[in-house]
Amino acid sequence: YDDGMYLMAAKSLVSGHGYRLAGMLDQPLFYKYPPLYSVCLALVLFVTPAFPSNILWLKSLNVLFALGALGLLWFYFRRQRAFPVWLCAGLLLLFGTNWRFIEVSIEMMSEPLFMLLSAAALVVATNAKQGRITKSRFVALLLLGVAAFYTRTIGLVLVLATALWLFLRGERK
Repeated sequence: YDDGMYLMAAKSLVSGHGYRLAGMLDQPLFYKYPPLYSVCLALVLFVTPAFPSNILWLKSLNVLFALGALGLLWFYFRRQRAFPVWLCAGLLLLFGTNWRFIEVSIEMMSEPLFMLLSAAALVVATNAKQGRITKSRFVALLLLGVAAFYTRTIGLVLVLATALWLFLRGERK
């Protein structure tokens, strides 16, 4: 159901109708989910419009998001936390073989994109030199938080958690 809703909204975007459910009577605005994931699907639909032969391309997008998130987590664990290779590999094996992670990574669901944005925010936030957040890093964190919010509404928590984390670190400027 959800993947079909995302796909209908993406098709509506590609056809120029806006963020609507074009397959429904009166083409209502689509309020159920934030639009960023549907925009990503719309980009794939724009390049490969022939449905249903483009399903593999649409689902591959999530595989790329999931692999990107795992790659960022590897970077975070290995480079920023200096975990040993065996521990990094074990953690990623646990994440990557979780049945729910696999399920949403091969369907058209927004979770892999949200995980990628969240992992990117983690890397940006903890990669500050000498514990200070530069203006460019702050803007990057803000944009990642907003993108996460426009992927899943729970992304608002990422924005608030980042702000609280910066406040608690004493970066009130």
